[in-house]
Amino acid sequence: MRGGKENQQRYHLENIENHRMINRRRKYRIKNLPSTFTLEQWEGCKKHFNNKCAYCGELADVLHQEHFIPVSSGGAYVIENIVPACSKCNLSKNKYDFFDWYYKQVFYSKSKEQKILQYLSDVRMDADAK
Repeated sequence: MRGGKENQQRYHLENIENHRMINRRRKYRIKNLPSTFTLEQWEGCKKHFNNKCAYCGELADVLHQEHFIPVSSGGAYVIENIVPACSKCNLSKNKYDFFDWYYKQVFYSKSKEQKILQYLSDVRMDADAK
């Protein structure tokens, strides 16, 4: 019996990103919010930001899928609303509006802000074109 449980745990750890996405989609379905973000899109998103936090630019062991528009404000789980963030930035931003929160951060950078906004604009246009 123990071997089965160990195999399940190993499988879960090896597929953690996929499990997280499944759980997030379920949460969004319950809230009746769009949830079309895919693992492939997440990999592209992280690559666009060089596998660093979009906000502070730090390299993190684990990047969070941070909602540019918070879920509490109706932000959906879609490509045009997700950026990679370190846990510190993700927890700090929480439910705050990006424009209110980001300017107050010690790591605020106009160039990073423009990169984030340009990325979100580009993926929104790509999504609208499909």
